[in-house]
Amino acid sequence: MSISTATINYAPPSLGATKFKKEAGETIQFKGNLSYTIGEAGLKNLFTGKYKVTECTAFLTNQRFVATPLRKYFPYGPLIWLIRAFFARKIVFSIPLAEIAAIKLDPAQKAQLILQTTHGQEFTLVSTSIFNSQPKWIAALSAAVSASVSGVTSKQSDSAITFARN
Repeated sequence: MSISTATINYAPPSLGATKFKKEAGETIQFKGNLSYTIGEAGLKNLFTGKYKVTECTAFLTNQRFVATPLRKYFPYGPLIWLIRAFFARKIVFSIPLAEIAAIKLDPAQKAQLILQTTHGQEFTLVSTSIFNSQPKWIAALSAAVSASVSGVTSKQSDSAITFARN
């Protein structure tokens, strides 16, 4: 048996892709706290790990939608707050606005919205406060997607807002 000494060339993941930093020409249009949920709610799913809730700070820019973990400062003083403000936030998920295909709505759950990408991925987001409500996010997302991609038309129904590209 002989051992092969082949080298494998790969690009290590860059830190820039996992940290939120504004790109050139990127401006923040809307910011707020949302909960990102994975799986179906239920006690069994919670214990087995099939249901997970991540509290996030979401940033809507003129180029993408970015969710970062919510920073919790309760046990720390103002000095720690200032120090942490200089560190870049980790990204939970990021979606370019050109890839948002629809915003799904459930009339029974007034605080929930689902972002669907052109690749079929779905991101379930729940509004956690009245100041950061679902209608504000829907209006901001619709305007941002329509403004960022030329030739996009939006069609609204009771259960979804779909974006058609020409």
